Amino acid sequence: MLKGTEILWDEYLDYYYLMCKKQAMGENSFHKELQNNPRSTDEYIFQNISYWDRLPNFDEMEIVAYIDPAIKNGKRNDYSAITILGKHKRTNQKYVIDGSINKLLPDDLFTLAVEKLKLFLVDRG
Repeated sequence: MLKGTEILWDEYLDYYYLMCKKQAMGENSFHKELQNNPRSTDEYIFQNISYWDRLPNFDEMEIVAYIDPAIKNGKRNDYSAITILGKHKRTNQKYVIDGSINKLLPDDLFTLAVEKLKLFLVDRG
């Protein structure tokens, strides 16, 4: 059951102890006190995330791209993001098909965006 479980500092607090504390304190208090995460899980933007091992065929989905460029001169560029989303035409189920976050110069961001647009055949409507 614990295969693959890692604790950052297990000499200080081991997994069993942490799970007992989580049960005793409640999830919100546990995250505030021991995980340095003061937000309640009720405040999370995405409440119910499902992971899929395969996607529907692209021709069954409307596919869109979102590009968030962070263009600044110099080596201190912020991160730029490119996300490819799909919505199944029949079920309206939404999928994150691809996402990347990189520190890129504008020309490199443009090149990456063109590659992804060709690869995922984004709807142009």
